Amino acid sequence: MDSDFWVHLIALIVGIVIILIITRKYRKFSLVETAGMIILYAALVLLFTSPIINLVKKFIE
Repeated sequence: MDSDFWVHLIALIVGIVIILIITRKYRKFSLVETAGMIILYAALVLLFTSPIINLVKKFIE
C-alpha cells in the first residue's frame, strides 16, 4: 500500500471524530443529520483518492 492510503484513512478518521465532537457539543443535530454529514465527508475524501482522480482525468481527456 502506498502512503496516500494512510493519509486518506487518517483524514477520514480524524474528520469523523471531529464531526462526532461537534454533534455532542451542539445537541440540536439529529442522528440522521450526523449520519448525512459523515457520508458527505467520506464522499469528499473518496473524491481525492488516486483511482478516482485518474478516472476523472481519463473522462476529461
